Amino acid sequence: MNLRNFSIKTLLAACLLSFQSCAAAEQKPVFTGTITDSEFSDMAFNYAPDHDLVNVRTIEIIPDSAGRFFFPDSLLTDEGLRTQILVDNDYFGLYLEKGKSVEATISRGDDGKLQITYKGDNTDINTYYNALCQAFDSMKYFSPDDEEGKNADFFLTVLESETAKIPNASIIKDKKKREFYEKMRDRMYTWTKLRILMDKAYEDGITEAEVPGYVELVNTIDPNDDMSLECTLIFPWLNLQTKSIQAEDPLAHGLEQLRIIDKQITNQNTKRVMFNQLPYMFFAYGQPSLEQAQAYMQEYAKIAADYPEMIEKYNLKANSIKEIASGDPLPYDPVIITPEGERKKLSDLKGKVTYIDFWATWCGPCVKQIPYLEKLVEKMKGNPDVAFVSISSDVDRNAWLEKLKRDNPSWPQYLLDGEDAEKFFTAMNINGIPRFIILNADGSIANADAIRPSEAEVESQILSFVK
Repeated sequence: MNLRNFSIKTLLAACLLSFQSCAAAEQKPVFTGTITDSEFSDMAFNYAPDHDLVNVRTIEIIPDSAGRFFFPDSLLTDEGLRTQILVDNDYFGLYLEKGKSVEATISRGDDGKLQITYKGDNTDINTYYNALCQAFDSMKYFSPDDEEGKNADFFLTVLESETAKIPNASIIKDKKKREFYEKMRDRMYTWTKLRILMDKAYEDGITEAEVPGYVELVNTIDPNDDMSLECTLIFPWLNLQTKSIQAEDPLAHGLEQLRIIDKQITNQNTKRVMFNQLPYMFFAYGQPSLEQAQAYMQEYAKIAADYPEMIEKYNLKANSIKEIASGDPLPYDPVIITPEGERKKLSDLKGKVTYIDFWATWCGPCVKQIPYLEKLVEKMKGNPDVAFVSISSDVDRNAWLEKLKRDNPSWPQYLLDGEDAEKFFTAMNINGIPRFIILNADGSIANADAIRPSEAEVESQILSFVK
């Protein structure tokens, strides 16, 4: 999973400013960057302490008048730090180490694309690590537009082509570090290939274990290796061990995964991180009821007894779940914005039974539902009592508008307004997208977690609320 797609962000611009003003003159900063191109909207450092994706940190970058920017020395650990520099839709790898100073310049090449060059300490490592980041950038293996015809087989070919561009690790002078990054290359390749094979399973309507080569690749994963956590490989390993199916029984699935980690993981950092990530995913993707959440936390409190702060955090999450019943009013009425910029309230949509798709352009599972939704809209367009609406939670309005321009959907499209998105999702207990909701004609909630467009029963579910 790419770090860009996580929503938990800690903006530490204050630390950045403090660093810039207080760095000792006689000591070089651990990192000095310069960007020579001014045609960008957003820029940030992105990293996950201890490789815990729940705690992804995004540090906003505000270059000075000369285009310079810095990384706060105070955030470095004794083990060093691998982070990424995000510039709009581009990102570059960066390795930082205490006592070493790195300089980097981001500029626009003759081909119009941004590029990065390094100098100073660890130039060899940074050059190689950035090559890995470029080759295995998850956005290269995902198409937001199904009409492009780029399926999993296409992206497997892309993977081999991109991997071939990685320079030989011999450019790294230190033997121990060279061996480490050679291993990272293999593990990043393995994760990327597994991720594509997961998409192939979805395309072919089979389980991941039935895809040729998938199980063999998973069997190369050592779940107690630090790199299995850093390269996200522990998740396909865990999923292959898990017998229960989340969609059928989220509680049984969540508890089984906790027990697997408790029994088979001896790496203490990996165990701690997974005991943070698993309950996060249970609440985000399992969409548990209050009763299920409390049953989960009862078991979690026993298994994760060594982490009382996590138990407290997720107990609060469990107890905050609101049971939303059919006929309840909207717990929060957010502002929604049309592509032309007109602002409305969600409650303004009342008058028909309305099937709402909450999505975002960066969400792969969301985008995969769009062709099914398009067919459903076409099939039901003659029913005067039913309406369809898509509401994006994209932060990047331009990305949303570009997607609409390519797809030209025939049903109304809206964008959730900033802070209202978080307030609405919290009030509705929505922890992940895609999410589908049906509103009654009077604007009240008909179904707070409706069937997806790809499922056969979706039409009959919608019609069950027409009176």
